[in-house]
Amino acid sequence: MTTAPHDNTAILPPLALALVNHPRATLQELAKAIGISKATLYRFCPTRDLLIKRLLEQSLRTLDDALDEARIEEGPVLEALKRLNAKHLEHREFTLFLTYYLLAPIQI
Repeated sequence: MTTAPHDNTAILPPLALALVNHPRATLQELAKAIGISKATLYRFCPTRDLLIKRLLEQSLRTLDDALDEARIEEGPVLEALKRLNAKHLEHREFTLFLTYYLLAPIQI
């Protein structure tokens, strides 16, 4: 098990993926899934609800930045879409997390 400082956001992508794969997991189960101690995760984020809120905020911020970096208003549409897709793939854990947590309640 590894430890992470309180402000370390590097553990957010694996946590996002772990929550998508195990949506009912406890903090202890999530810590084990990403290879950190329960104490480390509790210091990083003391409640599951706060973790989900933090992941939603980070996911939205990251994908908003990816949208800006993709420069979709520049060049041919197909090239812009390729850049956007590449940026989303760079942050696929957050894309999956948002898809699961924002779209799951919608009945299609």
